[in-house]
Amino acid sequence: MVRCLIGASMACRRQDLIQALGHLMTLGTHCNDAAKDECRTMLTQRQVECLHIIDERQNITFSDLAHTFSLSKPTITEMIDKLSDQGCVVREKSQQDRRVSYIRLTEKGEAAARCEQRGKMQLIYHIESSLTDDEIDLLIELLQKVH
Repeated sequence: MVRCLIGASMACRRQDLIQALGHLMTLGTHCNDAAKDECRTMLTQRQVECLHIIDERQNITFSDLAHTFSLSKPTITEMIDKLSDQGCVVREKSQQDRRVSYIRLTEKGEAAARCEQRGKMQLIYHIESSLTDDEIDLLIELLQKVH
């Protein structure tokens, strides 16, 4: 890894930043891949994100998901159809309004949604074991600033 001195050129600092971010992204990918291997899922990242959203919220509808992902209802319907075919979700009609369907996770869907969380937690544990509390606070502050 190139290590620029304080006051070094912007090009050198950019190269350091590219390498550091690349390392962090690779680490995140390895943690997610390890979690995926553990759960043996063949889901896309978007499908896993969808399962995670469904897991977090109760009584979520197709419209809610379309709004959350900024996608059309037909696109969400296609994604839910695929997740349903894989046994991850089921549709339940609303008792109050039969035009409304709620999307619920099956046990398999819950496991897949929570598996993704394990990948993120592995990355967090790695960061926590590598940095001091002050460094973690600084990392949080810097990431929030970039966001």
